[in-house]
Amino acid sequence: GIYKEKWHAATFEAIQQELISKVYIGITTETRPIAEELAKYPQYKEQKFFDKAVEIDAERKRLVAEGKLTDSLTQGVVREDIVQAVERYKKETEELSNSILENCQNVVEDGADVGNYIFSYEMLPKSSVEIFSIGILTSCCAKLFGAGAGAQRATIIHPDLQPLVIRNRKGEIVAFSILYVNREKGYIVANDVEVNKNYNGDKQTKAIYNAFKKGLEAFIHQYNSENEKPIMVAKCGVSPNGPAINEYIKKNPEGYILQAVDFNEYQYAGAGNWPGDWQHHQYVIWCEEGREFE
Repeated sequence: GIYKEKWHAATFEAIQQELISKVYIGITTETRPIAEELAKYPQYKEQKFFDKAVEIDAERKRLVAEGKLTDSLTQGVVREDIVQAVERYKKETEELSNSILENCQNVVEDGADVGNYIFSYEMLPKSSVEIFSIGILTSCCAKLFGAGAGAQRATIIHPDLQPLVIRNRKGEIVAFSILYVNREKGYIVANDVEVNKNYNGDKQTKAIYNAFKKGLEAFIHQYNSENEKPIMVAKCGVSPNGPAINEYIKKNPEGYILQAVDFNEYQYAGAGNWPGDWQHHQYVIWCEEGREFE
């Protein structure tokens, strides 16, 4: 017997907060963003997931306070919004009508078919609670207590790791890659590109791959502008879970294996076993102009 006009935003917010408080115990003002993120997914309904996420986040905050960790590997925000993604897609796709740019907002709102092939990128900061759900969103094992739990924890607390995420036109994360930066030797190794299993069409995977490359290049440009020791080469591993993306990664020259992080060193009780896909094959995705592939 409640009419729609009675559902004011403040009332809805209060009900939402009450429901979340019924899912987990021990929620504080500081940990509420974590609870709100985890409560979105049935896979995280148990108390142990909230407790572990809070523990990892506390570890991150301690390292930041000690000066051993920064929220991002660059000072600038490396991010592409949906309008920029449309502009990039137009340049990459000759057959796209010139009217798309003029009606960019309509493409986003009306859900035109072309919108299914437009993806943006972002270097997700370590403080983002979305990292805890990144595995669920991308059909990957990097979940709390999953096989890739060590990878998820390492991404949050290792000073040389940061995730590059790919978002669809709605802003939802549909793919990601964990970037490892070797500051001393000037190289990057991307673990792989994990993709949501619902995005498996040729045009979609190619567009995701293009967004990944553009995001990687944008990060390298920003990083090199801030550091005396520049990145000279970037390589990428391949995931057994993403054969369509692998098809595009493998079109690049295969190089020798560069050292990266062993994710198993960051696993914890109840977590699975996964050292990382970059341990086996690495393909040269980017290199400094004039530099030979290695």
